[in-house]
Amino acid sequence: MKKACLIFIACLLPLSFLLAEASDAKPPLTLTETYQKYIKSLQEKNLVTLFETLSTKGVDFITSNGSFLSTLDEYREYHQKWFAEENWTIDFKVQKTDEQKDYAYMLVIWNYQETSADGQKHSAQGFTTFLFIKEEGAWKLRLDAVTPIRKPQVK
Repeated sequence: MKKACLIFIACLLPLSFLLAEASDAKPPLTLTETYQKYIKSLQEKNLVTLFETLSTKGVDFITSNGSFLSTLDEYREYHQKWFAEENWTIDFKVQKTDEQKDYAYMLVIWNYQETSADGQKHSAQGFTTFLFIKEEGAWKLRLDAVTPIRKPQVK
């Protein structure tokens, strides 16, 4: 009997470690938390954290000048160049969110400020449409479509 109890305990011991490890695992970020992590990574110019929020399928990215990029390598290269620039800030404000079971969309207005090398201040505003999808239960960015707000031309 004593031997049977020891065998039973020996079998349960690894299982208890697995259960303890599983209970320590953090749940996936909510949509809002994923969005906030993405925005903070932009503002802090943190490429590693930025890529933690992206879909493994790639990100369809429409830039403010109308270029279309669709691979993670293109997304990385674009952001590396942008993050290397200095003297800029960008703020975002969510205008609308529609969260469904496996996808969500957010419409966000942004305000970009920069100071050029000669001290001139420049600003731009626009909208960004984000599409997030669920991958293995976690929200990941799949579409980043930027639409600048152009000031009307006076004729």
